[in-house]
Amino acid sequence: MSEVPSLQEGGNGHFGAYISPSGKVAFILYYDGKGYVGIYFAETQEYIALSVDEAPCYEHYLLGDSVQINNDYKNLPTMDKDSFFRRDRLMLLITGKVT
Repeated sequence: MSEVPSLQEGGNGHFGAYISPSGKVAFILYYDGKGYVGIYFAETQEYIALSVDEAPCYEHYLLGDSVQINNDYKNLPTMDKDSFFRRDRLMLLITGKVT
């Protein structure tokens, strides 16, 4: 990601990397600054690209220029933890539909 021009100084891209409690990458969301969003799902080892129109809620998953720690995951019931980083759930939250 460090070689992506829009993520270098002066660029207008952003990304969010989400790490599971076990320390593994769960998913990565990247905005290229030109109207497209890229998403990597560790669960399926899949990369997809969507326009911002296809992913209206992508901004909720961008971290900007910061590192954030969110402990909400620890307080979820086990059933919710099992689906927290699942591809279908994330697609529903980001796009409004499961694809």
